[in-house]
Amino acid sequence: MNNYLSSFFIWCITTIYFLITFPLGNSIIPLISLGLLTCAYLLKNKKFKFLTMIIFIILIYIEIKFLYFVPILLYNLLNRDRIFNILILVFAILVVWNVFNKEQSLFIILNIFIAVLFKFKDMKIAYLDNKYRNFIIESNEKNFKLKTENQLLIEEQDKGISLAISKERNRIARDIHDGVGHIISRSILQVGALIVREEDNSRINNLNLLKDSLTESMEELRKSLHNLQEDSINLKNELEKIIQNYIFSDIIFNYNLNENKDLNFKYSIIYIVNECLNNIMKHSNATLVEINLRETANNIYILIKDNGTNQKIIKYGIGLNSIQTRVEAINGKLQVSNEKGFRVFINIEKEEI
Repeated sequence: MNNYLSSFFIWCITTIYFLITFPLGNSIIPLISLGLLTCAYLLKNKKFKFLTMIIFIILIYIEIKFLYFVPILLYNLLNRDRIFNILILVFAILVVWNVFNKEQSLFIILNIFIAVLFKFKDMKIAYLDNKYRNFIIESNEKNFKLKTENQLLIEEQDKGISLAISKERNRIARDIHDGVGHIISRSILQVGALIVREEDNSRINNLNLLKDSLTESMEELRKSLHNLQEDSINLKNELEKIIQNYIFSDIIFNYNLNENKDLNFKYSIIYIVNECLNNIMKHSNATLVEINLRETANNIYILIKDNGTNQKIIKYGIGLNSIQTRVEAINGKLQVSNEKGFRVFINIEKEEI
């Protein structure tokens, strides 16, 4: 669109001077020039545009007054080839200077230079526009790649947490099975032996009832061990294990949450605390970190902060984006700041969990 507006502006200037210089009977020449200008703009195919320029040159040969509109022709012919541009401009100026008088030649040459300025201005705009479009495309690709990598990282971390929890769950189930399970099994065998030795029918009936109760208890225990899930995860203990692995600074840990939370909530909190400590270890010079988890009647508040002094502009990279994703997964609101140290505050409404 810029190309057409620039050409049309040049055409308007030329037409005004042309109509002043020549009688109105020559108005057909500006109209034909405008038609060729419009065709050159509308025809996107380079071959058709070149054909339009050839027609314009032929018209100049037939009627020399078309030479007044040569700036429009030059505007459409100029490109990024410097040698070609210089040759065609010199040729056009020489032709104009030898055909018209001094006043007319100076006007057309001035118009040629205006066309050159407009052309290179529009070429610069087109270049910057193309560069901007490429930048947007590259940015979108990088954002998509970052989100994909972030999602993969979250999935990998989920697998790691799930594996650790699964191992802990299996250990608890195995301990219960080997301990309580063996005791109940041994009791069932002992009661069976007593039934074989006992001769009193009333006692035999009581022993059978006891055996049935023990057998039923054993079955229920097996079902419970088989279905052992989030009740095996103690959130406080898991967080304390994570904190013990970080020795880069002193850590104050305050925990005041009920344990009746679902598995997704526990996973998310474990990950958030772990990722915050990672960020502090990598980017902060803190000597003290505070981790506070507090529960009220309606809300759960999580505050993680340090006393670091090397304040930097907060950038949402993979780490903070992952934390944001986790917080949103439990319908919480995240606030991150670096005033007086790195600070992460999370507010979760309990009815949303």
